[in-house]
Amino acid sequence: MALAEGEIEPVATTRLIGSSSTSSRRFAYLSVGRVVGIEIGMPVRSARGVVGRVLEVARSSSRVLLLTDSESVLPVRRAADDTVAFAEGRGDGFLRIRLINLGLNPLQEGDVFVTSGAGGYYRPGGAVAVLTELTSDGGLARLMANPSAPDFVSVEPIFAPVAVGAALVPVEERIDSAENDAPSALGGGGN
Repeated sequence: MALAEGEIEPVATTRLIGSSSTSSRRFAYLSVGRVVGIEIGMPVRSARGVVGRVLEVARSSSRVLLLTDSESVLPVRRAADDTVAFAEGRGDGFLRIRLINLGLNPLQEGDVFVTSGAGGYYRPGGAVAVLTELTSDGGLARLMANPSAPDFVSVEPIFAPVAVGAALVPVEERIDSAENDAPSALGGGGN
């Protein structure tokens, strides 16, 4: 997979070696794991766009939570004008696009949604989905990257590990004291 200028070097490039398709839970499996540096939370994408993120890591394999999983929620924005929304997996191969600002629905069929960078896992601008049907609070969308179709996927570093590390801090613990430990909370090295 060729990298365009400005893209980051992936941690690994590999094949999806299997996926679930018969339940509302949508997972895929990678043939790489901890040995090559894969960590929980790392984004997984194909040449066409985001596929999901690493959910579990073993020595030489990993499980990926696909964007279409019913437990998957991804902050996105409309590529044309930065209208913000959440892309929620439905468990049926499609995403539900839910607008953050309710009121008049400004979306149109054919609108392209990309990652917003909010939440810290995915870097901004990664292709996610195309709107196929309008609803009162957003719409339904088709993934740009079909997880059953790609030959190869890349596993990328987490976009903002400090933000993700802060989210892992228990409510009782102060965030400022946890910021010094954020990389270790993700399995990475210290400062």
